[in-house]
Parts: sequence; structure tokens; C-alpha cells
Amino acid sequence: MTLPFNATGMPSAFDAENLGKFIWYKPIKNENTLSLVFHIPRQSDSDYYKDYTDFMIYYVNSREAGSYFESLRLAGWSTSITARVIRKSSDFDLVVYTVKVTDRGLLNVRSILNYFY
Repeated sequence: MTLPFNATGMPSAFDAENLGKFIWYKPIKNENTLSLVFHIPRQSDSDYYKDYTDFMIYYVNSREAGSYFESLRLAGWSTSITARVIRKSSDFDLVVYTVKVTDRGLLNVRSILNYFY
């Protein structure tokens, strides 16, 4: 016996009306994402600390020749890179780098990580 509604309250795909039918769907997006989170501690000189965090975000978001993105794009490993601060505190910042990788990039995750470490 099949219930007419599943646990979410939506009609079941396996009720009598749908049995014997093909149900097709097309994903809206098919993306592979690699997220790297860095903990950047506060330095004794607050200007250095602020400048360092801002510099790293600028550098990773840059699309200029020789940038992380340009290197990974030319290798065919990435379609985009973004960097942003996800948490600020008096002691540290948490910075996340999000890399959207291609299928070829999935085969080279260690090489992609080498760009960041």
C-alpha cells in the first residue's frame, strides 16, 4: 500500500496515478564548489592585521593576470573564485574562499589546494 502523500506532505511519486510513468527533471544548476575557511588571528599591530585581511580578499577576488583565478581558469579547473569575511571578532577573522570547480578541477583538487597553501 502506498500513501498518497509523503512525509513532507507533497503527493507521492509512487502513488497509483504516477506508477508506470517516467518522471524527468532537469537540475537548475550543476556546480561543484570547494570552500576553504581560514582563521586569521589578530596581529599586535592592528593596521597590519586589517591590511592583511583586506589584501588577501582583494588578491583572491582579483581577475588580473597571475591571479589565483586566472591561473586556475587557464588550467581549466575553475569557473569562479570569491573571497569574503564570514566572521569578524576582536581576536580573529574567518575568511572563506569559494572556488567553483569544473569536472576537470574535481580531478585536481590537491593541485587547487596547493594554490592556497
